[in-house]
Amino acid sequence: MVSPASEGDREQLTLTDLQESWRLLTPEERLEAFDHLDQADAEDFFLELPARDQIDLLARDAAPRRRSWMRLLPPDDAADVIQEADESDARRLLRAARRRRRGARSPPSWPTPRTTPAAS
Repeated sequence: MVSPASEGDREQLTLTDLQESWRLLTPEERLEAFDHLDQADAEDFFLELPARDQIDLLARDAAPRRRSWMRLLPPDDAADVIQEADESDARRLLRAARRRRRGARSPPSWPTPRTTPAAS
């Protein structure tokens, strides 16, 4: 069981610790433990989870973070998560996934190289 700790007292949870204890934790403890991972480990761990566990984490997380995690998933994995989610979760996850496409910025346009007139 993961116990809450103050910011200064909190020890960094390792990826291995969470992988070994994941199945023993309640959904709330899973989210709390997941939040204790550093960003790189959290990304690796999230990408390795089965869709059902990804859905459970996403359903308990705040909307801005939910969007970030959905954006991290490859398109086929995001589709698996949306298809496996219940109807209300699927709608929220689909909105998060769509925002990326609608709100995506186009790449900067690079200036076209100028051609200099040939010397005659």
